Order: sequence, then structure tokens, then C-alpha cells
Amino acid sequence: MSKIHFEENSVITCTPSQMPRIAMQCPKIVTDIGKAVASAVSAMGKVCVGYGEGRAALALGRAFSAGVCSVGVQAVEVGMSTVPSLAYAVKRLGCSVGAYISANNTVSVRLFSADGAKLTREEEDRIECRLNVPAEELPLAQYGEISFCEGISEVYLSRLAEIVTGRLERIYAQFYSPTRKIVTDAQRLIAGKNGTDDDTRTERIAFHISGDGSKVSAYSEPTGYVLHDRLMAVVTPNVSNSSVTYGDTFPFRERFIPDTKSPLACDGTALALTVLEILRNRGITLKEATDELPDYAVAERYIPLDKPYNVMKKLNTNDGVLMDGESGRVVIRPNRTGRGIMLRVESFAAETAAELCDFYAEMLSDNSE
Repeated sequence: MSKIHFEENSVITCTPSQMPRIAMQCPKIVTDIGKAVASAVSAMGKVCVGYGEGRAALALGRAFSAGVCSVGVQAVEVGMSTVPSLAYAVKRLGCSVGAYISANNTVSVRLFSADGAKLTREEEDRIECRLNVPAEELPLAQYGEISFCEGISEVYLSRLAEIVTGRLERIYAQFYSPTRKIVTDAQRLIAGKNGTDDDTRTERIAFHISGDGSKVSAYSEPTGYVLHDRLMAVVTPNVSNSSVTYGDTFPFRERFIPDTKSPLACDGTALALTVLEILRNRGITLKEATDELPDYAVAERYIPLDKPYNVMKKLNTNDGVLMDGESGRVVIRPNRTGRGIMLRVESFAAETAAELCDFYAEMLSDNSE
């Protein structure tokens, strides 16, 4: 289990070296992760478990629940979910932690704290420690129970249904996603409110929602592709023609609406619906909304490091933000292999972004020694 690690957003995955054997190891690995997660939870706590689309995700979700119960903790299964609906369920059902299991080309387990946000670094460390220590074997009579609450997804959708409050005049929205249920639910949420496609004055907007439901991009002919971060900027009151300050404009989600406060940062469907409601309420097009946003330059670089988390602790940055000021914004994130850091710099000037990227890349390399 030493090669199992956390990546960004409290996701546990496997390193590439394990992939040739992953099909044989998956059930045991996921069960062991369930044990480790539950061991970090009080015996009085509950673990909320949901899974993505497909038979493999269902089977591995049950394997995770089995691991949870085997250490005496209750598992609450909410059935096939998305990342945002699982995050909502964790809070609504009063669970101590949540787990979303997906099984597409790779298997991943995404964990949530009791408030539906990603885990803190300290919580991740506690779980990682238990991944390398065999869990205590309990008598069968002390196993935890499994309860089912699949109806919580409908409660979540009922809240989303309140976002768009009227008919979308001259806007025709379409939804696409690798997960069929996401498309079906999104279409259901705007049924009777969507505009018509037969009017030449209608703006046609295609929303592409990620398979886990956490991200969304939009496309229209006038705008081209509008990515998730810029859609977040569209719905942020701080960004407007009348009052723009540098610190409020960079499109990193923590700057606009912190993960612990808003579902929009990691809920593609909710963000798409909110954008539609803003356009409807203001009577503007997506092109007009994005034209109000300031332009910015981005520089990114991969820094190979053996122990990226140690470097982040050495730099005293738990949230990954190294700088956030008038010159720009510098953010670092451990990459998925756990053997490097992604450096991202945002600035109004491309030259400034490049200079900051060079400076912080050298600083990160120096602090790895």
C-alpha cells in the first residue's frame, strides 16, 4: 500500500507502476482504503459512500463499504452519484467523511470532509498513515452496518431546480457529459424554462459537464469555449465593469468562492444553471458577460520533486498559494504521481507571468534539497 497516495482535491489513486496489476488488485486496494478512512473516524461517525456510472464503480463502491464496516464503522450508501451530489449528501446526512468511487480507465477514490469540502492536509496525513498499517481485526459481531439513502440525490436535484427562476428568453441551452444521468438531470432541471432553437435571435449555448459532475465549460459561436474558471468569474459579484480590482479578478476558484462555502466551485451543473440565470436576469448574452472579464496571462511548469508535500510544508503553504498580490497569483499543487509539483502563475502581463514562473521554479528546486 505504500504507493497509494493523495493527489489534488483529496483523491486517492494508484501510481502508474501499479497499473499492469490494477484489475487484480482493485477490490483489495479499495477495501483497504475503506478501512483506513474509517479507522480515522470515530466509532460514532458515519462514512457516506457513492459511486460513478458503471458496474465496476458499483462493485468497488461495495468493496469500500465492506472495508468501512470491517473496522466497526457505519457506511451510508447513496448509490450512483456525482461529486457534487455526494458532497451535498455528506453534509445533509451528518456523516463524518464521504467517498466517491469512480472506475473508468483508472480507479480513484475522492474523499470529502464533514462539510462537503476536500480534506485538510492533516486529515489526509492521518489516513495515509493508516494505509500502511494493517487495520485491527474485529469479531464479526462488531462489524458496522450498511444503510441506504439513495433518495438523497433527488433532494439535491430539488435544490438545483430552484436556481433558474424563469423562462430563458432568447437562450437555448444544451447539455453534454460522458455520464448519461448528468445530461438527463440537467435537461429535467430546465424543462419548461429553456428557450427555443428555431429563432435566429436565440443564443445557443452548449454546456459540457465532466463525467464526475464537478467541472463545466460552455460553448457558443460568438465566444468559443469558455472554461470553468471563467464561468466562475461570470457569477462572481466582485467582477464587474464598475468595480474591478486586481486581487478580485484572477480566475482561480479559491479566490472567488471558497470550496468550503459554495457548491459552484466543484458543481458543474449548478454553475451552468447559475450562469443561465444571470444571463436571463440581466438580459445579456454569454459573449457580453465574458467581455466584462479582464484578460490575463498564464504560465505553467512541472517541477520534478521526490517529496512535494514536504516542500509545501517547508514553504508554509497549506492551500498552495505562494503569492497573491498586485504582480500576480502563484499557486502550486502536487501532481498525481506524488513525485512533482505543478506550478501555475497568473498575471495580466505575459512577461510578468514568465518571470514569476522562472523565479518560483528555481525557489521550489532549491527547497527540495
